Amino acid sequence: MSGSLRIDAPGSYEELSYATACLSVSAPGQALDGTRLYASNVAIAPYAWASRLEVRLLQDPTITATEAAAVPLASLQLAGPTALFDLMAVEWYDATSHSVAWDGWHSSEYIIKELPAVGVQGLPFVVTANGQRAYLGAFVSTLSSVALNMPVIVIDSMKESGFRIESGYPSDAPPGQDARNHPQVLGVLESAGKLVK
Repeated sequence: MSGSLRIDAPGSYEELSYATACLSVSAPGQALDGTRLYASNVAIAPYAWASRLEVRLLQDPTITATEAAAVPLASLQLAGPTALFDLMAVEWYDATSHSVAWDGWHSSEYIIKELPAVGVQGLPFVVTANGQRAYLGAFVSTLSSVALNMPVIVIDSMKESGFRIESGYPSDAPPGQDARNHPQVLGVLESAGKLVK
């Protein structure tokens, strides 16, 4: 295999870089002989962008999703100093299905091991975008006994390579404003080249 790679780097570590690659397969007698692969202008976000999108747990893991929903988003105390996961953990985000694919360094198994106990009333999390709180969601299991009208991640449905954010539990939330479509969240994902529409 041979090829070329071009990286267009900006003048600052705070800006996107773009990579263009062209690979040729040389395998005489094999089905792939002569195959060429080309990828153009693949966005590479600087690591400093990690905190532009974060999923944060609450400081008090005993607060249920229902209790968290009863108070203003701004008054919830977030766990610190690091997020459960951030922008760099996401390979891509599908805005139609609200599915997330992990990058090569993260997995659903790893994230689930990092969670405190997910009780029957859900474990709340907060999604932040550009340092602002965007929306409240919850991790739930199929054993959860409370209906939630907020975005949820069902831990039993998480695949190793990614997961889906549902609009509610046990079924979709009633029609209305869907917090998963928060413009700042989608804007960060799009600017980082991770948004699929």
